[in-house]
Amino acid sequence: MRVAACSVAGRLRRFQLPAPHRTSCTAAGARPPADRMRMAVKQHGCLHEVTQTVHHICAVKPPAAATASAVLSSVSGIDRTAVEELIHIGAVHIGSVKLGAAAAKQQQQQQRQRQPQRAAGGPAAAAAAPPFQVDGLSRLASPDAPIARGTYLRLHAAPRRFARAAAADWRARVLHACADYVVIDKPAGVPSVPTTDNAADSALWRARAALGGDAARPLHAVSRLDVCTSGVLVFARSPAAAAALSGAISARAVRKVYRVVTTGAEVPLGVLRHCCSTRARTGDAQPRIYAPFDAAKACGDGSGWRLAELEVLSHDRGSGASTISLMTGRTHQIRLQLAALGAGIVGDSRYADIIGKVHDGTAASDRTDWFGPEPEEIRLHAAALEFDWGGERVCYTAEPPWA
Repeated sequence: MRVAACSVAGRLRRFQLPAPHRTSCTAAGARPPADRMRMAVKQHGCLHEVTQTVHHICAVKPPAAATASAVLSSVSGIDRTAVEELIHIGAVHIGSVKLGAAAAKQQQQQQRQRQPQRAAGGPAAAAAAPPFQVDGLSRLASPDAPIARGTYLRLHAAPRRFARAAAADWRARVLHACADYVVIDKPAGVPSVPTTDNAADSALWRARAALGGDAARPLHAVSRLDVCTSGVLVFARSPAAAAALSGAISARAVRKVYRVVTTGAEVPLGVLRHCCSTRARTGDAQPRIYAPFDAAKACGDGSGWRLAELEVLSHDRGSGASTISLMTGRTHQIRLQLAALGAGIVGDSRYADIIGKVHDGTAASDRTDWFGPEPEEIRLHAAALEFDWGGERVCYTAEPPWA
């Protein structure tokens, strides 16, 4: 049956709305079928769509004094205590949508334009993408937030957790803290910044909490380390400091030195250059295997290739240990550049099957099914970070956990 009061859903998605149903998805991780996408009028007068384990909820006729946790629990079928825990870790986002026939028509047009983008980002991105235009999307801070007509809520019912974040002594991992920035030694197995479905397990949030900060005194990310990479990481304490540090990184005025252990081919000393790309013919943005250096590609010939450059300062043939100065900061750069040389990083299950492979310029080299699961820890460590600040050169160091 079609529900006239909810024409925004019918017009937008052209769904044949089913009778109200209750999803079996729980915060413990139960996953409904990937193709289960339904929108229906439920308790608290809301529209509801479930994509994988992500709940999209739009309040159409909420009762007076409705709160976020009450609406989320009632509509999703998830226990209220579990909902509040999901809010606490940053797995719930809030925004607003425009309701009414005119808004529905406009959003239907916008949705058609966004569908290819949702698909290109992969299953996770498609699940997180709202089914309609949302304004002012941010993480929900309080379970008691009032819910009004047009409020949009996105709940990630099965967020990825990072156990090492809770196990780490974050206060002991603070290498330096001043009025402008904070430097930490990030453990492997922890994301540098909040993920879409989990903010509390990130190094940024844990470092802020260790220093007694809160949402009113945020830290600002200026660079990142992969989840599986450990080492020195800096966060700014103000937008001005973030802009200054980001500018220094872009200008290559920040020296970043890594320690790494590899197997396979010997790593040659000196400056190494490759071409890298995240652009594929399929449209998604995953990194690809690297291509041999080509000056025209590296200078930006419109093909989507960019320069990847590092300098090997030392290499020990017996242990496979190297010291590397990173000159450009591409996604997974050291991992992919060494793999292209035939030297795989110890523990790097993601790129174990592409050791020695280089991109030949054909569509076949854009494959990502060569890539394995992302590891929790590899032998790659950001050992030193050096930059100019306050009229002097500062340097922060941390030994790798295997040293």
